[in-house]
Amino acid sequence: MSSTDSRQRRPGKTQHAALACHLTVRDRQIALDCCEHRVLTTTQLQRLHFGAEQTARRRLLILHRLGVLDRFRPLTPRGQASAPYHWVLGQAGGRLVAAHQELPYEQLRYRPWQTLAIAASPKLTHHLEVNELVTRLAAEAARAGGALAEWYGERTL
Repeated sequence: MSSTDSRQRRPGKTQHAALACHLTVRDRQIALDCCEHRVLTTTQLQRLHFGAEQTARRRLLILHRLGVLDRFRPLTPRGQASAPYHWVLGQAGGRLVAAHQELPYEQLRYRPWQTLAIAASPKLTHHLEVNELVTRLAAEAARAGGALAEWYGERTL
């Protein structure tokens, strides 16, 4: 893991209200997706929620700065290009998801250390490959005029 930004962000109640004012419906769905599916790359999130790559990168960076998302880049072998950012739910995002699900934060099946632990997990490749398949299916369905109706991850199943 070469670029983990794990600064502690513990917003108070006033900050939660201010955060909510900056978030769109799409932002909330991104947080829900990162909670449900544990880790998504920039490209996968772009397929699901954005038209242009540059728009996706800009908005994901804003969500990172707000603490909604956290990110890491796995190490790559020497001589290869760096890996894309891998996005996981941040602490403020966990509180957002808990509020959306009308749960106390403590009851949400989310802990900040678990989301970053995925970076070193032997299951990382599995998660990414499953998410790659489904995000490609969603993109193809959208191009054909349809939509992916539901997509449940391991957390729901």
